[in-house]
Parts: sequence; structure tokens; C-alpha cells
Amino acid sequence: LEGQGIATIRDMGENLVSHCPFCHHERHTTFSLSLSKGLWICFRCGKKGNAAMLLSELFNISYEEAEHRLRLGTAWRETEKKKPVPSLRLPYEFESLKLPETIGNRRFWKYARRRRLTPALVEEYDVGFCREGFLDGRLVIPFRWEGQLISYFARDITGRQAVKVITCPGGRHAKYLFNLDRVQRDDILIVVEGVFDCLTLADRAVSTSGKRISEDQILQLAASDFRTVCLCWDEDALREAHETAQRLAELMINIQLVLLPSGDPNQLGRKTVLEAVAQARSPTALQGVELWGERRARR
Repeated sequence: LEGQGIATIRDMGENLVSHCPFCHHERHTTFSLSLSKGLWICFRCGKKGNAAMLLSELFNISYEEAEHRLRLGTAWRETEKKKPVPSLRLPYEFESLKLPETIGNRRFWKYARRRRLTPALVEEYDVGFCREGFLDGRLVIPFRWEGQLISYFARDITGRQAVKVITCPGGRHAKYLFNLDRVQRDDILIVVEGVFDCLTLADRAVSTSGKRISEDQILQLAASDFRTVCLCWDEDALREAHETAQRLAELMINIQLVLLPSGDPNQLGRKTVLEAVAQARSPTALQGVELWGERRARR
């Protein structure tokens, strides 16, 4: 980027952050480029695309010429691609949760059903469990991206552990939206917090793996072709959801905020959540503080 006359203000690891060369907003560094994905976006003016599109726009050259220049000047990027990615594996004690039920897996099946996991979902997402070791008493959901294991979520089923969910050491779950590579290509994409919330709406939803959405995940959303993105976070995360919705509204054609009647999507079930999605509203029509205060006042 610096070689092309764009000053890099901050190096954020896999992302470079700078002032936008298009809207020229000098007060804030709103331009972000993902080195690993080759995608860029300005969080202020909303322009986005890949590296070739960036060069084409900046230097008024054809897309083909931009691609040619990139091929000539990116030998270092080829070297970066060849660096081995640390391989992750499931815990040694991991066992697949399969039918029929046995004495060894019955309590895990009971918990899985309570969290609305059907046998079909268990098989499709390779859900398993651990009954010994560090993850003893936890249901384990692998997080694979294009077939490669990048993390896992180990949920305590006993109710006795201080930490409910343990993720894979070295996992890259914050860089990807869980289920985006499997979700049904529809006009509407539902974004939820947790993996169980996501699996409740498996063909329609993705998970951010928490209340905060990362820049990598934002870039994934920006590059997707969904007409509407509905943020459907837990009732106790309304403030965070509203702030995120306002931020994403600067990038997306249509961002909607879903107000759940109570609890989270997994507790409410698919039918109730989809009814709430149908009533989703623009974040500009809502005030985060008012929403939070209104919900608290109902209790």
C-alpha cells in the first residue's frame, strides 16, 4: 500500500488501517484492508472490494491491468501463503455423539436435545463430547471453515463449572463467522451470538462467537451478497447489538435489529425467532439506551 502512495497508519496484524483514499476523512482511520482475504472497506463511505478493484479505482486503470500489476509485485504474498498454518485438532478425549444412546453418552444426548440439537444437526456438525480430561463433562462443537478445523466450543453440561464455554487454544473463531460457509443463500442473513443460537436457525444464521464482532467478521459480512443482515443478539446484549447495528449500517444496504421478547434465540426456538425477525427494525429508528432501559423496566 505504501508503495502505491497510501500511508499505512496502523498495522493491526492481518489488517492494515488507514485514512480512506476515497472519502478523505482525515479525523478517523476508517479504511481497513485484510491481508489474508485481500478485501478492503471504508467504514465511513462504504466503498469496498478486493485488491485489484482498489488499484483500478485509485489509478484509473482497467481491472485486468490492476490484476497484472498485482501479480508482478506480490512475490512476497506468495511466500506468505506458503507459511504453514498451525494445525488444530480436537481434544484427544473427544467422542462423536452418535445414536443409539448408551450409558456413556446418554447425559450428553439429554443436554443436546434440551439445546434443540436434532440427530441430523449432531451428525452434520460432528457434535461430540468429552467424559474425561480437561474438558470432562462438556459437549463439543467443532468449528470448521471449508473443511479445516479452526476452533471448537466446549460447553459445560453439568452446571458446576465456573467457565461455561471453553474454546480451542490457538483457535481462530474470532476471525470467521461460524456457519457462513454452510448457511442457505437467501436475501436475509441472521447474525446471532452463540453457536447454539446459530444451530437453532442453522440454515439461516451465523454466529459471531460472542457479543463483539471482529473486523475480520465485518469484512466477511461486507463481502457477502445478502440483501439484509439482521442482528439478533440476546436480550441482555441490546446495547452492544444497537451499537454494532449502527456501525454496520454505514456499510450495508439494509441492517435490521431484531428485538427478542426475552432470553436468547436458543431458548425461544426457531418459530418465535423468525417471527421476531419479520418485525426487525432499522437501528436508526431505535435508541440503544432507550431500548436497554425499556427492557430493564419490564422486569
